[in-house]
Amino acid sequence: MIKIRVFFLLMVVLALVVSGAICEPSSPGAMKCIDFEDLALGTAWSVGTSLHPSGYMVTGKEFQHYGWWTWDGYADVDTSGLAGGSGQDVRVNNINLDFNFGGDVKDLSFRFGEYGGNLNIRINGYFKSFDNFADINGTTFGSVNVSVTNGLGSDKGEVKLTGGIITSFAVGGQELWIDDVCPSTLIIY
Repeated sequence: MIKIRVFFLLMVVLALVVSGAICEPSSPGAMKCIDFEDLALGTAWSVGTSLHPSGYMVTGKEFQHYGWWTWDGYADVDTSGLAGGSGQDVRVNNINLDFNFGGDVKDLSFRFGEYGGNLNIRINGYFKSFDNFADINGTTFGSVNVSVTNGLGSDKGEVKLTGGIITSFAVGGQELWIDDVCPSTLIIY
């Protein structure tokens, strides 16, 4: 009788798996990208403003413009496609966007379009102001390696942060568009 019950239970489980009612679990700590599709067109950040695209907190922070700090910048959601992603992207103008993923993450990438002025990046408290994303290609911020595709100015590309745990991340610019900010894995301690 026990063998029949076990056989019956296995058949039920198999039927549920085949039907899709029971799925393989997603990888532990897997995260979704911030693609800004859930924000209304024109939604804007200023310094001190926090919004929650894709469920993560993103806060506007002061921007370093060639050595001096400004608090007058803004970022807004548009459909220009200048970051090279799909759908909506974010135009960033004299502001840094500080991303809070709800914990430390492993690896991160984002698409960009840079079309003038300088840029800022902050990774794990290490800050740099620079002219083009190509300027930080091959650099390391603490234990985090930076690789950049394109980024020579007036172009689209991608930045990848790998090799270390990312405890904090912010990026900004003057004539900058960003999209598809993708943390890889939430670190579970």
